[in-house]
This record gives sequence, structure tokens and C-alpha cells, in this order.
Amino acid sequence: MNSTERASRANLDTQAIGPLLALAGRQGYLLRDDIVDALPPDVCSPETLDAMLATLTQAGIEVLDERPDREASAHTSQSLVEREALEEAGVALAEIAGSGGASLDTLAVFTRRMQAVPLLTHQEEIALAQEIEAGRAALNRLAAPPQGTEAALASDARHAERRIERATSKMVEANLRLVLSIAKRYQNRGLDLADLVQEGTIGLMRAVEKFEYRRGFKFSTYATWWIRQAVARAVADRGRTIRIPVHVNDELARVRRTRERMRRAAGHRPALDELAAECGLSQQRVRALLDLPSEPASLNAPLPDGEAEFGDLIEDPAGPSPLDTVVERRMRECMAALLANAAPADADVLRRRFGLSDQAPRTYEQISHDTGFSREHVRRIERRALKALRESADALAAHSFLDVDA
Repeated sequence: MNSTERASRANLDTQAIGPLLALAGRQGYLLRDDIVDALPPDVCSPETLDAMLATLTQAGIEVLDERPDREASAHTSQSLVEREALEEAGVALAEIAGSGGASLDTLAVFTRRMQAVPLLTHQEEIALAQEIEAGRAALNRLAAPPQGTEAALASDARHAERRIERATSKMVEANLRLVLSIAKRYQNRGLDLADLVQEGTIGLMRAVEKFEYRRGFKFSTYATWWIRQAVARAVADRGRTIRIPVHVNDELARVRRTRERMRRAAGHRPALDELAAECGLSQQRVRALLDLPSEPASLNAPLPDGEAEFGDLIEDPAGPSPLDTVVERRMRECMAALLANAAPADADVLRRRFGLSDQAPRTYEQISHDTGFSREHVRRIERRALKALRESADALAAHSFLDVDA
């Protein structure tokens, strides 16, 4: 899509979403058909509709399959959507519709969203934290209402929940840069950057929930610990096939960093006692950390040449050694040369008698039955053939396979 088409689609999305949100503001709800009719056909995909429905629901806009009756409609219109919620929903819907339902890189969407939200000042952080605190206090007051007032207080409860959600969302979105910067430090440890960002965002949401603004610290200082803990725990839990506890993984990383720093400074790998002293650990502990199992390698992993797999390099303990294979092949070649110079009848008897034709050795009775010679005749042929082979010049080559002197 070129820049002209992209700008045209952006204008079209604004024209479609503006009236849609205005309708939601007037009547307090939307029909599913209203959303479908408002979007162009090339944008109205199932994925886009699902994303828009989730955004509208989060903004407090009810999406119905059919228009309610007059009494229900009057009740629904009483819970009008707040202007601020409509504006936030408009930004999110424009972004969803602008993607045209295409499969976007989640990390690119995250980065674009992150850059669109300005950083918060310390006073703004305190104001949002107070808003969350006030919303929670309101929910606590409404947790046990007097009997008969539940329906009347339901709207107040929804309003308090929306206050908490909006303030939480603002604090989270304004600190996504912090999540990305911390997640990048944990790259190449078994998890993709998108997964690290996701785990860090979960830690950020936990930090918003636990933030105590009265202590006077900036939120980013407090959130850094929660984000780092969430990302580190994810790396330890899912980054390795063989799991290592988080504290052990951190300790191992510290030892490796120290070893690399000492190697660069001295020009060689430090000795175990030097490394242990620098890390403040015992030699036994450092050795145990460095001996931890590394990441397993797949036997089906291709080698750099692309013609073999890693498993092809592993010795088969049940198979013959390469030396035995070579010796056996050379011995067969030597025996074939010896038998080639013998008389055909003599060579045939020796092959049958000693199993030289990849068959089991035969008895005199079996050879006699196969060849038609008598047992005694077969025995004489064997003795004559062996004597002739021992006296031949080619027999010297066969002595190397025997434990006898030439």
C-alpha cells in the first residue's frame, strides 16, 4: 500500500468511525449491523470486527445483536457513554480499521502505540494514582450495599470500574518505553523480544496496582523492579528446556559477566580461584554454576554444510568401530584375491566350508550333499586347497590379519 492509498484509507476510517461513535454516544449502545455497515468491505474482516467489538466493550459501549424494545432501550439510554471514553475508543478503532484486518507485526504495533503516548510528569503520576485509589474506595463502599439498592448502585459501580481502567491504562501506556528498554537487555536468552515485552507489560500492570504514591518515589523507579522481575522469571521459566531457578540463573549470569570482564582485562580466561574471589563465592559454588547443563541441541539440527545432521556425528556404541570395519573389508579383499588364483572346485569348497560367501560355515556332510562329492573327497580338497594357498605369494598379505609370524 503506497502513501496515497494509506492516506485515503485513514480518511475513510475517520469518516466511518466518527458517526459510529456519535451514534453510540446518543443511544448508549450499538448494533453489530451498525459496525458492519459503517466499515468499507475491504476493511470489514472477521479479525477486524472481533478487535473492534473488544475495544467498544472495554470502553463501556454495549454491542447488541438486535435493537432492544422500547422499555429496555429507555433503560440503556440512561447509561450514556462518557465523552472521554468515546475519544479513547475512537483512537483505538481508527488504528484497528487502519490496519485493514491485516496481520501486523505485534512488536511494530506496540512500538507505534508506545511512541504515540507522551511521558507522564510526577504530578500526573500522582493524579492518576489518586484516581485509581478513589475508584477502588468507591468500589469498596459499593461492595456491600443496603438491601434493595443493588440495581441503583450498579451504574455507580460501573463508573468506578471505568475510572480505574482509564487511569490504569494511561499509566501503563505512558511507561511502555520502560518495558521495551528492559526487555531488550534479556534478548538472546531463549525468548523472542515480543514475548519479553508481553511479560514486562504484565509486570508493569502489577506495578500500577501496587504503586504507593505517598512514598514520594517516581513511578518509573518503582515499576523497573516489577518489570525486571517479570521478564527475568519468564526467561528462567520458559527460556530453557531444562529449567533453572531464577536466583541461580541470575547468579550464573553474574559469574559469566565477571569471567568475560576478567578475560578482556587480562587477555586470558581467569583461573577458578581468581574468578571465585572476584565474584565473592566459593570455588565449589562457582564450579557448580559453570557445570550447569547448557541448552540441549536437537539431533536433527542440520550441520553448516547442510548435507548432514548433528545426530550423524554421534557414535553408535552398538555398531562396529571404524577400524574394525576397515580391517574386515581389507581382509575380504585379500581372501577374494587368494581364492581367485585357486582352482574353481577348490575355491567353492573353501567358501562353503568357512562361510566366505556371507553364509554360515557348512559341515562336510552338507558340502557333500551340495556338490555330490563324498565326505572324504571334500576333506582332501580342503587340505589340498589350504596347502596351495599357504604356499602362494599372495598369502604373505594375509599374515597381517593373523597373530602369527610370516
